Amino acid sequence: MRTPPNTPILTESPCRLALAVACFCVLFAPRAGLAQDRVVRLPELWQSGPTLDQPPAPPGMIDGAGAPPENAEAESAAVSADAAKSDGQGGDATPPAGDEVLIDEKLIEQEPPPEPPSWWLLGPTWYEPVSLWEGSLEFGLDGTEGNSQTLNYRVGLDLTRESESWEIDLDLDYNRKTNQSETTTNRAFLDWRLERLFHESPWTWFVHGTVEHDEFDPYDLRVTTDTGLGYKLIRTEATKLTGRVGGGFAREFGLPDEEEYWVPEATFGMQFQHQFSKRHKVKLQVEYMPDVTAFSEYRINTEGSWEALIDEEMNLSLKLAILDRYDSTPSGGKRNDLDYSATLLWQF
Repeated sequence: MRTPPNTPILTESPCRLALAVACFCVLFAPRAGLAQDRVVRLPELWQSGPTLDQPPAPPGMIDGAGAPPENAEAESAAVSADAAKSDGQGGDATPPAGDEVLIDEKLIEQEPPPEPPSWWLLGPTWYEPVSLWEGSLEFGLDGTEGNSQTLNYRVGLDLTRESESWEIDLDLDYNRKTNQSETTTNRAFLDWRLERLFHESPWTWFVHGTVEHDEFDPYDLRVTTDTGLGYKLIRTEATKLTGRVGGGFAREFGLPDEEEYWVPEATFGMQFQHQFSKRHKVKLQVEYMPDVTAFSEYRINTEGSWEALIDEEMNLSLKLAILDRYDSTPSGGKRNDLDYSATLLWQF
């Protein structure tokens, strides 16, 4: 049967359509697959690729599998090109969102710790933990009960801090005694010293002061302060000997108005310390303080101690100490006050 000339040839159209689809697949399918691989497989490389501490997988392998992926050579070339492009832009490659990158923490450069602050006068770090200080705490107790009732106790605290430029020393003692429930001794004494060192020079500059309270002295409180120069005559690991000279003022509070005033005083002192062995140490200090307006009026303080280590593990020592205070003008009291004690000392 013959087909009219104006009628479309329907039998040829399917063949032409199939031919066109085949050509499109042949021409464009590889490129589309490669682009799809780039979109899909690159995130996989970020997530499962080699880390800094893991060697890279062999070419053509994915996640250690033995079968090479489709278009492996093209994919490797594309990844290399992208990596080179990232390096050319500064090497700051950012992984896609949602992916994790493993980083070896050992390769991260750590910032050095900050330097400790330097000293200024007392130093901005003088309030830091007690581990920066060296010192000792002492305690002594004795008493009786029965026909007589007595209770005597003594506590003391000594703190020292040394640096290349400064030395700080604080010494606090308190002593109280009772007999038949009546107080016979009630005394507190604070001695502090701040000394400036000049590195290799034996010369020093110091500021020194004391605060003293004795319930049975005519005055309520005695305050002294002085400053001057020191010279380290001996300065070794075992022996220290320092001489000092200076001047200052002293005042006794609690006296009648005509007797209460600041007295100008000169200061002459000597301090000695020697470590005989690991277990034995002695200290001796003498201060002579005359009134510069009348040298016949003066005060002398003498202090000495011996320390014997009895328990090295606990840093416990036995301390025998003596303190003598002489005042040529005692304002109605005795000129000489002598204290002696035996206490248990804990060093830290």
